[in-house]
Amino acid sequence: MADDTTRGTASFISEMSVLKRVAPTGWWFTGNKAPESVAEHSFRELIAGVEAALDPRAHRAGTLPRHAAYLHQRTAGRIGSLTRLIRQAAITSILDGTERITKTSLGQVRLDHLAETHHHTTRGRSPNPC
Repeated sequence: MADDTTRGTASFISEMSVLKRVAPTGWWFTGNKAPESVAEHSFRELIAGVEAALDPRAHRAGTLPRHAAYLHQRTAGRIGSLTRLIRQAAITSILDGTERITKTSLGQVRLDHLAETHHHTTRGRSPNPC
C-alpha cells in the first residue's frame, strides 16, 4: 500500500501533466481563442525573469521569451540547462563586446549531456514548448 508521500507525489505529477493541456481561462474574455497553455506561459515567464535579471546593454528586452519554443527544445525544459545556456550566452556576449544574446549565440553554447542528447534527437521536428 502506498504511503502518503507516494500518493502525494503521484497526485502532483498528475496535476502537472494537466497544466500542459489547460489554457488560462482569462484569455477567453479578451477574445483570444487559442491561448498558450499554463505550462507554456510559465516557461515563457521564467525566461523573461532570467532575461530581466541579466540586462546587457545592447540586448533588447523580450528577445529571449520570443525564442521560448527553441529554448524549450534546446534544454528539454530543464531549468538548470536553461539558466546555464542563457548565462553562458550572456558571458560570451560581454566578452566579445556585443552584449546581445541572439539565437545564433545561444546555438553556440554547449550544454550538459542530457540537454544536448535531447536537442540532437529532436532537431528537425517542430518543437512543442512544454
